[in-house]
Amino acid sequence: MWSAALLRRFGICSLPAVILSGVPEANVGGTQSKNPVEQPARCPWDWPQTRPNNQRASLVKRRGSSTTRPPAFALGRFAQNDTGEEAALNAAARNATPPTIHEHCSHALPLRRTINGSMFPFEPSRTLAKDYVVKIAAIPFVLCVGFLLESCSTTKQETATAGNGSPETLSQSAAPADVNLRQMIVPHGRYGRHIEFPLHATYITIHSTDNPNATALQHARGMAVGAFRARTKWNRTGYMTWHFTVDDVQAIQSLPLNIQGEHADHDGPGNMTSIGIEICELRNPARQAAALDRAARLTAWLMHDQNIPLDHVVPHYHWPQWHFHGNQKNCPRILLEHGRPGPRWEAFLQKINGYYEHGA
Repeated sequence: MWSAALLRRFGICSLPAVILSGVPEANVGGTQSKNPVEQPARCPWDWPQTRPNNQRASLVKRRGSSTTRPPAFALGRFAQNDTGEEAALNAAARNATPPTIHEHCSHALPLRRTINGSMFPFEPSRTLAKDYVVKIAAIPFVLCVGFLLESCSTTKQETATAGNGSPETLSQSAAPADVNLRQMIVPHGRYGRHIEFPLHATYITIHSTDNPNATALQHARGMAVGAFRARTKWNRTGYMTWHFTVDDVQAIQSLPLNIQGEHADHDGPGNMTSIGIEICELRNPARQAAALDRAARLTAWLMHDQNIPLDHVVPHYHWPQWHFHGNQKNCPRILLEHGRPGPRWEAFLQKINGYYEHGA
């Protein structure tokens, strides 16, 4: 679209029209006129199919008159009262078929038509030739600019399926294959989304499920059908909701990234500014390590996608519970020491940073 608009802005419609249009007209008698008329390059949809009636002229010079007809290819409408040799020439011009280079560009190459019907092109002027050489040379530049503008105007989108089977468009890029991300979005207008608060994420909050050996799929299915009812009166939707659940097999998305969840601090800044990730707690150490590795990859991708820095990746502990006297929750408990961030949390951040720097 941009490319076509820019070509028209520069007066370039098509390559044949660029090279061949704007050729001067001449008299039918075989001698080019002293002041030839230069036709500018014009698009096929702007070109008149016939000349208007007021441009009538004679194919041959009448006695005592210097008036001459325009080229026969124009096929203008002629007078009905012509006689003799002129009438015969008029009839021949009306019945003649104009030459075409292209089915929709018959105007592109003006021709001479002699009395016996033979045709040949005129030579374009040097000025016009230089003008069109410049235009032709500009075509690659114009196309490059058009493609660049078109690519800059595109937005990142991904289509997901809600829990009720209806599709929903998400404003996010595709996650890396190693994350193994799938979507099971809570239906719009139901359960945890019957009330929605817009989110412009500047933080990522890490949780652990506190539900040993339950998988990401089990949590996502429960959230999609409203199984996790709120435990406090300060919950704004009446349901516990978060954006992603991760285990050793996959990561499942339950909320769009532009909708707040109920996972951190009720009506506080944790819910209002952060994406919530729940890491499944698994008794098998190898499975738990795999779940943590997948969570690190998911977090690194979200940092790229949402322009969130590493120092804004925080544990649930980071957000005080003001409705509970500023208590800071021991979460994610699988990554904290004695209820506080320590070496395990720092090692998790380093793993995230490694994937982030390698474009994970």
